[in-house]
Amino acid sequence: MSKYIKSMRVKADGEFYSYSKALNNSEIDELIKIVDKNINDCIKNIEEGNFNINPKSIDNKNIGCNYCKFKDICFMSHKDIVALKKYEDLSFLGGEESGVDC
Repeated sequence: MSKYIKSMRVKADGEFYSYSKALNNSEIDELIKIVDKNINDCIKNIEEGNFNINPKSIDNKNIGCNYCKFKDICFMSHKDIVALKKYEDLSFLGGEESGVDC
């Protein structure tokens, strides 16, 4: 058990217990794939001049406009809002068997 991090306990085989809230190597690799894909998509959109108005909403709260300095003069409409899913469970990072297509 870690004396520095609360609830960080390791099994006899070296893996963390599920309640430790730590990612294993395959989960980190899967997360890296997802981040790489998102970065490449952003680069492509910038190169193509694609700057659509699409603020993000999580749990029906428009958080995207909170950080925009142009919100007072923006032509954003309700149909432009992109609803994002809030992930509490990171099981989609299961690695090769997860089925996540990046």
